[in-house]
Amino acid sequence: DLVQRFLSSQNQLAYNTRLERSGSDLIIRVASADPWETTHDFEGRKIIVRGGDYASEMNQVARSLESAAESAANETQRKFLTLYAKSFQSGDINAHVEGSAAWVADKGPVVETYIGFIESYRDPYGVRGEFEGFVAMVNKEMSAKFATLVNNAENLLPSLPWPATFEKDTFLRPDFT
Repeated sequence: DLVQRFLSSQNQLAYNTRLERSGSDLIIRVASADPWETTHDFEGRKIIVRGGDYASEMNQVARSLESAAESAANETQRKFLTLYAKSFQSGDINAHVEGSAAWVADKGPVVETYIGFIESYRDPYGVRGEFEGFVAMVNKEMSAKFATLVNNAENLLPSLPWPATFEKDTFLRPDFT
């Protein structure tokens, strides 16, 4: 709880961190290519925030994303790839959040990618993420079938074997590209 309060006070999310103790000091290790360190007194405890965790790996990922951004299909993809690279280089998780917002705005990509500290289910507090990345290519034939399903969904939903109370008030069309 103390660490979460501290991170909140710093406008920092915990996705790319891990915690260790050194005597009574708490060390928050931040995954980043760049090494850095800040020391804080917070609620009577010394908290050290140290960048450079997994530095070699984060550097490789950041360089690869910068290279990928040069070949991006559009400006939106270039933006999120560049922001992800910045996040992995510096440890700034807010850059990753901004990149994720751009990723969501990239509608209908032929090749879809995502990378980062995103899956937090195994963390007891649900805040620290596991690193994950994927690349997916669109299957245009299957996407056409899904598009037919989506286009007819508003007519199909009332015939499903559960009450309308289980459905949203407004149908939200998914993007199956």
